Amino acid sequence: REAMGLSQEQLAEKLYVSRQTISNWERDKTYPDVQSLLMLSILFDTSIDTLVKGDVTVMEEAVERDRKRMGTRMLWLAVLMLALLAVAFALILSPAFNWMEGTWGAGVAAAAAFLPAIAALVVATVLERIKRENDLVTYREILA
Repeated sequence: REAMGLSQEQLAEKLYVSRQTISNWERDKTYPDVQSLLMLSILFDTSIDTLVKGDVTVMEEAVERDRKRMGTRMLWLAVLMLALLAVAFALILSPAFNWMEGTWGAGVAAAAAFLPAIAALVVATVLERIKRENDLVTYREILA
C-alpha cells in the first residue's frame, strides 16, 4: 500500500471497506475475507497464494516463539509448584510440627495445605493470560 503511495483511506475506497478495516488488517487484528483477498491480489498484481503464505509464515514463527517462551515459563512455574509442595510436606512431617500442634501448629498445617492450591491457581491464571495475550487458540486453528 505504502509503496504504491496509497493511504489507508484510498485503499479502503478501492476495496469497498472502511479505513478501520485496513488498519486492522495491517495490525494483524483481523484478516481479509475471500472477496477482499481477491481484490487485493488484483490491485497489487500478486497471487492470493503469495498474500496468504506470507501471513502463514509469520504466524508459524509467532507460534514457535511463543511455544518456546511458554515452555520456559512452564518450567519455572513447575519448579515453583514443586518447591511449595516440598515446603508444605516438610512442615507437616517435621518433628517440630508435633511440638507446635498445641499452639499455632494447626494454622501452619492449614497454610501448608492451601499453599499448593494457591500455587495451582496462580499457575492457571498465568497460563490463561499467556493464551489470551498470544491468541494461541486462533493461530493453532488457522495453521491446522
